[in-house]
Amino acid sequence: MQDIKPKAVLVPFGYPGYPDSYLERFTEESAEALKGLGIELRCSPIVKVRSDAEGAVKVLREEDFDFFVVLILSWVEAPNVVDVVDDFRDKPRLLWSHTMFKEGGEWMTLGPMPGAGVVRQTFEELGLNFKFVYGMPDEEKVQSRISLFSKAASAVHRLRHSTVGLLGYASMGMYTA
Repeated sequence: MQDIKPKAVLVPFGYPGYPDSYLERFTEESAEALKGLGIELRCSPIVKVRSDAEGAVKVLREEDFDFFVVLILSWVEAPNVVDVVDDFRDKPRLLWSHTMFKEGGEWMTLGPMPGAGVVRQTFEELGLNFKFVYGMPDEEKVQSRISLFSKAASAVHRLRHSTVGLLGYASMGMYTA
C-alpha cells in the first residue's frame, strides 16, 4: 500500500500586545513539528484581530486538506477563531494549545491555556467536533496524539472521496441467476 501523507492547514492564533517574536517562533516550531510527523502542511498568517481572519479563511479555501489545526499560541478572542472555522464545519479540526515554556531558565507563558478553554467551550456550544491537545511542539505526548489524529483524519478524507461499493444497481447489467 502506498504511503499517503496527511495534508493539513495550520492556523495560528495570538493576541495583540504579545511579542510577535514569540508568536512567530512558536508558529515556526509547531509547523516544523507537524512536518516532522510526515504531515504535508500549509500555514496561514497568524490571526490576532478579527480582520486577520480573512487571510486564514483564504488559505483554507485554497487547499484540499484532510484536517486543520487551530493553534492557540497566547490568549485569544473566541470570535476571531469562530470567524475562521465557521465555514469549515465538515472538516476535522485539531485544537492545539501551547502551554508554558522555559526562557533563560525561567518558566513563562503567554496565556494560551485559558484562551484554549474559552475556544473549547465555544466549539462545544456550537456543536463542532474537534480533538483537543495541549503542550509544546517538542513534547512526545503531543506529537503522538497529533500523529494519530492526522492519520485518522487522512483516512476519513480518503474514504469520503472513494467508491467502496455499489448498492441498488446491477453493475454493468450483470445479474446472478
